[in-house]
Amino acid sequence: MLARGVRTIRWLCALLVVCHFGAVYLGSQHTGLCDLPILNQSSWFKQTACPWYTSHVEPQRKQFVMPLALQWQKYELIARHQVECASQSATQFTQRRVVPCLYKWYHVVRIKAHLYHNVYVVPKVKHILYRGQLWLQSDSDLANAILKALTNLLRGWNAAKSAMQRLEVVAKPLAMNVIQRTKTLEPMFRNAQGMFVDFQTAVKRVFDDKVLGKIQAARGEQETQWFDAADDYEDDETLFITSTIIETVTLSDNDLVAPAAPSDDANMAVEIPLSDLVQEEFQAWSNTIKQKSLNTIQQFDSEIEDLVDEKLGEVQPRITVALQKFTNSSQHYYQTINRAILDVNCTMELDPETGEQLFFNKEGGQLREYVTRPLVREFFAQAHEHVDKSLETTRALLESFVAEINSAVDQIRQEQLEVYEEWGDVMVSEWSKRMAYIDVVAAMDSQDLNQRQHDNWKQFLKLKKQVIATRDLLMEHAANLQPVEKVLTEVQYTLKAIQREAGEYLFILRSKANLAFQAREEQERKEHREQVEREQREREELERVETQAPVESESPDDLRQNTSDYSDDDNEDFEDLSPEAEAVLLRQEQLQREKLDAQELQQRQQFLQEQSRDEENHSSQT
Repeated sequence: MLARGVRTIRWLCALLVVCHFGAVYLGSQHTGLCDLPILNQSSWFKQTACPWYTSHVEPQRKQFVMPLALQWQKYELIARHQVECASQSATQFTQRRVVPCLYKWYHVVRIKAHLYHNVYVVPKVKHILYRGQLWLQSDSDLANAILKALTNLLRGWNAAKSAMQRLEVVAKPLAMNVIQRTKTLEPMFRNAQGMFVDFQTAVKRVFDDKVLGKIQAARGEQETQWFDAADDYEDDETLFITSTIIETVTLSDNDLVAPAAPSDDANMAVEIPLSDLVQEEFQAWSNTIKQKSLNTIQQFDSEIEDLVDEKLGEVQPRITVALQKFTNSSQHYYQTINRAILDVNCTMELDPETGEQLFFNKEGGQLREYVTRPLVREFFAQAHEHVDKSLETTRALLESFVAEINSAVDQIRQEQLEVYEEWGDVMVSEWSKRMAYIDVVAAMDSQDLNQRQHDNWKQFLKLKKQVIATRDLLMEHAANLQPVEKVLTEVQYTLKAIQREAGEYLFILRSKANLAFQAREEQERKEHREQVEREQREREELERVETQAPVESESPDDLRQNTSDYSDDDNEDFEDLSPEAEAVLLRQEQLQREKLDAQELQQRQQFLQEQSRDEENHSSQT
């Protein structure tokens, strides 16, 4: 299915290309078919086909095909504009919506991967290593053989490491001694410079050329600048340049006995081996560039390492203090919530003087206020707010630390680039002057060094590109910030663990608070029912006493008189009065019980809603 779709898209693209070029060709004013040189070589085409095409086909093309081709080009421009707008819109949408979303998910996935690595992978690896150590310490033959091999390998590694350290201790003073001795060659090199200047003077006297005098003046100024630049950069690196000067002198027998003055010697000839001089100087320059490139990268890494150590030494105590402060303050909130949970089950007493309600805990201490659900909910909200604020403060500290590290790294990189670019400009400029001078001297001496000069310039260009490549490498060289990343990972993992533990502990406290309030509400309902029943019994007792009081107050004679006057129906009605009163009382008691049950059901539903809402808030905060 995919292959068929790709093939269809390929054919569609080919068709669009054919339509495009066909419309361009057919939409032109003149197709130029008769002007083709290949077809015009045929007399039949020139005499027969071309006139027929011009008279029959070309008018039809201009009348019917050309408008269609122009219309196609118009639609093509409209479609191209729409495609460009759609592409621009898609690009903007991708940059605004897709890229931030992907970056956000990448950040989340990276944090979760680090968390999974620290929580699951690292403990398993440590467990495997521990099991491996236990197995190696067992008495099996294979374990003993492997343990022996590892022990021998470790001993060999330690011996090699100690040998390298001793070699470094011994070789370092020798190297410093060699460097100090090579510095004594500088006067010899300056003497060689003087000999070379004397040699140029002799050449000037032999050839008596004004141009050579100008070249010598430029050469003296160039050499002065060269050694001044070398003195400026002597603190950074030691440059060793070895020059070989060969003088070939032809003397007669009389000259062997008594040497004459240079101006009177007509048979003296001087030759300069420029090839050897240039090759040795090129080698020294190449070594200098390689060493400088290596030293630049190493210097950058060294400064980054010092920066990281300094910044970590400053920020780690601050992070430790912040985490310790957060832990101590969280304990204060936890203690407040625990105290409130313990004070839920309290007793109420009335003040005998003022009649005010006073609440006391189990220990007998008086409470400042009665513990209710809104009050405990406020305590939990304060605890969650404190946790979030403390975590945000620590994260802000980490973000400022990362920004400070990045700014310092960019500043160090910029300084290194400026120093290296200045050094590279000076080196390339001086050596370009040196190369030009060597070419002029070779041309004045009529030496055939064209191929050698070409090779020298190619090598010079190669070294120049090497200088530029080192500059680009320094710009793209990644700073070694692994210690910073390690510290940030550990701190982030610690913050995640603290946040998770705080959420779990607050959830446990919330459950304990709910249980305490349920127990208190159940006790309050029980006490309320007992009070209602007690009041009902007292009311019934009072009514029974009230009904019996008039009967006891009458005398026996009056009672007999009254009973004789009453009829049988009246006696029946009097006897039926007590059951009706009892029915009314039972009905009232039943209504009160139904009302209490409805209130209890409503309170239970409200408690379940509050518990579910608290669990949702806790899960969202976690």
